[in-house]
Formats: sequence, structure tokens, C-alpha cells
Amino acid sequence: MTREYFIGTVLVSPTDQKNHYEVIDGQQRLTTFFLLLCASSICFRVSRSSKPSVA
Repeated sequence: MTREYFIGTVLVSPTDQKNHYEVIDGQQRLTTFFLLLCASSICFRVSRSSKPSVA
């Protein structure tokens, strides 16, 4: 079973600085994704620290 998810598009525009882009549309999607990554990272750290260490 293949599951596909569509989170939408993110539109960017190049700026005057080399290799820098400005987000035109999709700021909320990017923010939500970033917050999910941060929460996952915190949960992963908590679950790893609660396991007994192997000597």
C-alpha cells in the first residue's frame, strides 16, 4: 500500500543576494513543518534519555 501526502506548494523568489530566496507563498506550511520537526526532536530526545544505558 502506497500512501501519498500532498502538503501544498511553497513559492519562492530569488533575492539580490546569491543563493538566497524569499518565500512568497507557503509561510504557514513551512512554519507548521518546522514546529513538527522541533516537537519530534524533543520527543526523540526524551525517549532516548529515558532508556537505561548499556554498560
